[in-house]
Amino acid sequence: MKDKATYFINLEFADTKALLDKDPINVFEITGIDRHKQQVIFVDEVQYLNNPSNFLKLLYDEYHENMKLVVSGSSSFYIDQKFKDSLMGRKRMFEMITLSFEEFLDFRDESQIQHLLFTEKKIPL
Repeated sequence: MKDKATYFINLEFADTKALLDKDPINVFEITGIDRHKQQVIFVDEVQYLNNPSNFLKLLYDEYHENMKLVVSGSSSFYIDQKFKDSLMGRKRMFEMITLSFEEFLDFRDESQIQHLLFTEKKIPL
């Protein structure tokens, strides 16, 4: 990503979603960048778009040489229902499974808390 402009678009903002639903090319208005400039755009909650397949397909087909899109969504149910096109040859899928609380504490290096929570306590009978 060196020498590439990087942007984050959150589709939980209704105005942003409305602009991209109207026309995927509005991504350049939102980011304020030249469509011919090297860029990486992160789009969160892609399932909120009316037609996420069209959005991704159009941007990939027209701008893939200068644009890398990284999209995410928090609802696999809605993502599966909203995508009408397979996007064959245009995507790489990564399924990210959430952390358990114990894994979260390990990730945050909270071994003291982890030790307190997950130590077996023997209760006298």
